[in-house]
Amino acid sequence: MDQKGPSPIRYYTLPQARSFQLAAAALLAGCVGAPSGDREVADAAEDGERASGRAELVTFEYEPLDSAAVAALREYASEGVDVIEGFFGRPFRTSFTFRILPTRAAFDDHAKEKWGMEETACWMVGGAEDNGIVLVTPRIWTSECDHDPDDPAHIRDLVVHELVHVFHMQHNPSHEFEGADEVGWFVEGLATYVSGQLEREHAARAREAVDTGAVPARLVDAWSGPDRYAVAGSLVAYVEEIGGREVVTDLLDATSQQQILRRLGIEEDQLLREWADWVVGR
Repeated sequence: MDQKGPSPIRYYTLPQARSFQLAAAALLAGCVGAPSGDREVADAAEDGERASGRAELVTFEYEPLDSAAVAALREYASEGVDVIEGFFGRPFRTSFTFRILPTRAAFDDHAKEKWGMEETACWMVGGAEDNGIVLVTPRIWTSECDHDPDDPAHIRDLVVHELVHVFHMQHNPSHEFEGADEVGWFVEGLATYVSGQLEREHAARAREAVDTGAVPARLVDAWSGPDRYAVAGSLVAYVEEIGGREVVTDLLDATSQQQILRRLGIEEDQLLREWADWVVGR
């Protein structure tokens, strides 16, 4: 960040009761950092009950310039937590941080450090790790990069999409899906489906992909091309169609395509063929 001296960061918390309050204010030098201390609050509850006794789940970190953006983002995060925990019937395992970055340069710095990317494309505005979300402030988004800063529903869906990734990472042994590229279709498809983006933005594209023959011959290719969100999201929707919500939830800890197919009891080519028929028949 192009600033002199320490940067004022305000922390907001998302309590279990879903009411928001100012938790603390601090001065931190250099890059924004997460508050210290053990953030683990509960293990996954198999009976679907919410983790008990957690004082906070989401901590927001942002520059004062983005106070207005945070007011909306915290509401979307609250809604997203409810949607995700309701979908899977289990809580987030640990609390986490939602960092709003004030500039593209700050996001590039984060992407280089965390993901080894030298530069981010303008349509890339956020990312997730098991310990939180980073998001370029909507204040500097431009609609030319596929993100409308004046569309609350679009921003809400994007936030929930990234929250699904955080939840998934917390319930997957790889934590940040390292070496799990072959299940990228399930990782991204799950976030697209649970967030509601499939229904609101991509459902028609899935049908178009099938009608034009632009469907993957292999599952690993489902997360590729211009229709990747539609294809991957609808594949996860079809997994729920044939196996139910319980099967989708059971796949949270899958780290390979073989695991997914074995649990579904189906071969890869059969899954893709039957999915395409289902998309056309909807």
